[in-house]
Amino acid sequence: MRPRMSKGDYNIFAAKNPQRNKAIFDSDDLFSTKKLPKFKNKIVWYDGIKFHSEKECERYQQLKALEAAGHIQGLGLQTPFIIIASAIIHGKKNPARKYISDFTYTCNGVYIVEDVKSEITRNLPVYRLKRQLMKVIHNIEIAEI
Repeated sequence: MRPRMSKGDYNIFAAKNPQRNKAIFDSDDLFSTKKLPKFKNKIVWYDGIKFHSEKECERYQQLKALEAAGHIQGLGLQTPFIIIASAIIHGKKNPARKYISDFTYTCNGVYIVEDVKSEITRNLPVYRLKRQLMKVIHNIEIAEI
């Protein structure tokens, strides 16, 4: 059960702790928290689509304009690629591991896989491993924007 906190108490708490997770009140006036994104990105909704950053949303708008102009074809969003097949290990089924691209499209007959990355996320070990597996397994080099 969550502890109760009045709106007045919350305002005092928020003023003393500006860097803490963003707090909100639900309809029952219970104090609850929403975790801030790990990399301080801002989730954006555009055309009914959820984007994980403003930069990703801006890139989508650019690609939509290129598609409308006929420069690219087949724009796809959040396309999954299996990079490790599912396997049974010690009698337990482990699911397939996937890389999910931000955008895919064809330009001049070449299939492009794009990922919008910041400097921080571009250098994460998990992303670097997935990028390498995409090259080895699917022979696709991810275009980083």
